[in-house]
Amino acid sequence: MLTDNKLLYIKNIFLIVVSVVFAVVCRLISLPLPSVLSEWERTSLYIRNMTGYLRDNHISIIFFLVFVTSGLTSLLLGSLIHRKFDRNRESAQVSIKAGVFFLVSSVFFLTDASTLFVMPVSREISGYICCVSLMMMPHLFIDFIKLISKRKWIILSEWYFTVLSVLFFVFAALNLPQVFITATVFVTGFSFCFLMIACRVMQIIALSGKQTDEKHLFIMLCGIQIVLIICGLAFFIAGNRKVFLLCSGLALTIYAYFVFSEMLNIAARRYIKTSDYEDVRKMAYIDSLCNISNRNAFILEQEASFDCDELCYIVFDMNNLKGINDKYGHSEGDKMIKKAAEIISLSFEEFGKCFRIGGDEFAVIGRYKTLAQIEKEIRKFNNQIKEYNIKSNLKLDLAYGYARRENTDISTYELFNKADKEMYRFKRRWKALIKVNA
Repeated sequence: MLTDNKLLYIKNIFLIVVSVVFAVVCRLISLPLPSVLSEWERTSLYIRNMTGYLRDNHISIIFFLVFVTSGLTSLLLGSLIHRKFDRNRESAQVSIKAGVFFLVSSVFFLTDASTLFVMPVSREISGYICCVSLMMMPHLFIDFIKLISKRKWIILSEWYFTVLSVLFFVFAALNLPQVFITATVFVTGFSFCFLMIACRVMQIIALSGKQTDEKHLFIMLCGIQIVLIICGLAFFIAGNRKVFLLCSGLALTIYAYFVFSEMLNIAARRYIKTSDYEDVRKMAYIDSLCNISNRNAFILEQEASFDCDELCYIVFDMNNLKGINDKYGHSEGDKMIKKAAEIISLSFEEFGKCFRIGGDEFAVIGRYKTLAQIEKEIRKFNNQIKEYNIKSNLKLDLAYGYARRENTDISTYELFNKADKEMYRFKRRWKALIKVNA
């Protein structure tokens, strides 16, 4: 079953395919391509030299270069975060979708009606591409905005722009008067501007409740962006297209700044995490001698399992470690500690987590379903000890005790103390047996 996100993704691809097919069909049957070009702009064969072209259209050319660069950089950052640093794909998707949006924005600035006179033979096609890119910009903008915000009105607005895009192609296919096509394109452009203003207001509200060093800068930039969009609309209505392009280009450039700032922060955090996290984690939570979890990790696990039912603690303590250290040296004693950790880890790996909580003390925190399951794991442990002692000259002996709970009436700390007491009972019985044999 298709989710809303997949459906919208398919819809965007469908609109792009329709725009290409529509252009091909129109050229084959000699139907004029829909655009907002005037008749004179469609038919004029006036060719400007490159110097005059760059002078008259420098604003569009500058923003074309800015957004091409921004789009490619954003795609590169998204790919870098996805492959190297970020296991959460959502951050990379924001950067990649923003990159696609900026590339389409660059197409709009390049093919805008005031920049079409360099290649007169393709003027009609350029005008059509300009309209299609403007129709697609809101869809691609919403694509990366909805990854940041899950507001329902954002999804609803995408369907609103879908209706406008469909109307654009329907009016063109029916060969309706130019005023219908122009009205559809202009309504899309104005609606897109209002959507950007709404998103900026939403971000200002979100930022105002946060305590970050960049908060005031971002709020100021959001405010500037809102002013630029409103000014751009005002100048467009007044007929000053160049100032409109300047304001809209600057507003989109601020969006690019927001995207790059966030993506670079994510990349930096992930780089620091991937380069230093493992070393820090090992020092904090891994026992350096036995290479298993240490007491810090044990305390964290205790707290994490505080509300778990059917919890079992098994506590271990080595017998006669002092005698081994005195007779064979501490290096041999360390080998025995490592062997004890290895056997406990191997025996209880399917049952729970193993920890070294002291010099020769270990603990296992596990989940159980029946008492028989616990006894089965302990038998496995005893068999491992016996197998080792048959092959080794130095005998390994571990006292152990376990305690289990069926509900949370008993805390994890009480459960540990109960298991610890059982282990010391075992240890006293072992010492009594040694004295009798002696």
